[in-house]
Amino acid sequence: MLQIYTDRKLKNILSWFILISLIIRTYLAFSLDLGNDEVYYWTYALFPDWSHFDHPPMVGLIIQLFTLNLTFDQVIFLRLPSLVLGTVNTVIIYRIGKLLGNTRTGLLAAVLYTASFYAFIVTGVFILPDTPQLFFWLLALYFFACTLFKAEEGSQRGLPLLLAGLFTGLAMLSKYTSIYLWVGILLFLLFYRRSWFRNPYLYLSLGLSFLFLLPVLWWNYSNDFVSFSYQGSRVVSEFRLRPDFFTTELAGELFYNNPVNFVIIIFSLYQVFRRRLWKQKEEYGFILAFSLPLILTFWLVSWFRGTLPHWTGPAFTTIILAASLYFSERQRVLPHIIRSAVLLTLVTIVIGFSQIKYGLFDPVIAVKEDPRHRGADDISLDLYGWQELGHSFSALYHKDVKEGRIDKDPVMLSWRWFPAANLDYYLARPLGLKLYASGNLEKIHKYYWINKIRGPISENKDAYFICSSRDELDPWSIFSRSFNRFEGPDTVPVYRNGVRVMDFYFYRLRSYHMKDTKLRSFSAGPPTE
Repeated sequence: MLQIYTDRKLKNILSWFILISLIIRTYLAFSLDLGNDEVYYWTYALFPDWSHFDHPPMVGLIIQLFTLNLTFDQVIFLRLPSLVLGTVNTVIIYRIGKLLGNTRTGLLAAVLYTASFYAFIVTGVFILPDTPQLFFWLLALYFFACTLFKAEEGSQRGLPLLLAGLFTGLAMLSKYTSIYLWVGILLFLLFYRRSWFRNPYLYLSLGLSFLFLLPVLWWNYSNDFVSFSYQGSRVVSEFRLRPDFFTTELAGELFYNNPVNFVIIIFSLYQVFRRRLWKQKEEYGFILAFSLPLILTFWLVSWFRGTLPHWTGPAFTTIILAASLYFSERQRVLPHIIRSAVLLTLVTIVIGFSQIKYGLFDPVIAVKEDPRHRGADDISLDLYGWQELGHSFSALYHKDVKEGRIDKDPVMLSWRWFPAANLDYYLARPLGLKLYASGNLEKIHKYYWINKIRGPISENKDAYFICSSRDELDPWSIFSRSFNRFEGPDTVPVYRNGVRVMDFYFYRLRSYHMKDTKLRSFSAGPPTE
């Protein structure tokens, strides 16, 4: 039982826990290919801007920072921010738990945080906008807690409140949903500390936060507010009840946050509301104010349209503190349940990693009937085969150039932001080739701007087009009017553990011309239809 240990012993346990977590996450980051989203956010660092189509610029900025502006652009360096910030996050949530309760509360929060798949994998291994968002979210939460529960009277409250505003602004530069940090503090003050609305530091902190959004607002103003309209379309939909969407969202949150964690959280919340603990202890109200609004918002939205479970990740990470506070206060940390949470995380990681690398299960039933769709239903292949494909393409390219089957400096074409970014990073980048994406804005996202930066395709230029058996695509219908000759495809199979899991098709498109207006979009932006 954790309550019999001294604070020093608990801190030693935490140190070992953090070190083991870092070792495991580093191994995963080094061993797995980049996923579709990760290589896409690599383009944020490759082509930095004040903002981007999908998200604000922070994820690209931290990639630039940790890779020394892509001087080191190998996979492990691209994921280095997640490894470093994920480790620091464990310390921050421990400090918040200790501030709201005691050392046991902090350690329990750190353990449950690490047991969360969202914290351990999504933000702790993969490089996504959630990585900087959760880091700055927790820092803002810590300084809001310092302001309310630690600082004494007078000016001591000013600095932590300003720091909270600073980190809230940086969180909003990561993902727009970080504005819920301000929703949280304003709700807490409304219910518990109304006198604080006369504190000038509160408004200075609020203003400081929104200063960080000025570059994002300017970029959106310059681009017809395309990012805001896109994000709005992801949550605003027709008002037709879809219980299946809500069920999917709830199931996703159950998995992302670890089923054991989820049960612990629900049980503790039940006790907090049943016993009205949020009225007796302000710390519970603080946690609920920073977590429930975001969760309830997306639960409501999910009744009408599809949502993604990681959108509520920061809120569920925050609410871990309520469970930690509840159990540590009663000297009942339920060590067997904690062990179960950690064990379930480790088992899931082992199974998931083994599936990606070795294919323990074959989820593709249709493949045996129609090999043209080999690998279409296996999502684990998103993280497999790209490095191998890069080597195969490099050999094919050099052979084609030597035999005169294609120009020495062809371009590469894709049709959607993924696999465009995958092909860009693993195939085009090592050979110094330019990749262009064809399609409307909703399909190609940032490649709308990348196409412009890379300039128009030269007349009579040769190109490669690459797709896979996982894509339902007819390249002839897209490009036949834009090139004089259309050769291929050459089929490159990808094997996993000796089993052929998918195929890639390499087409050679010879002698580009400007007759087709769709292909003119490579210099003028994507077609609108």
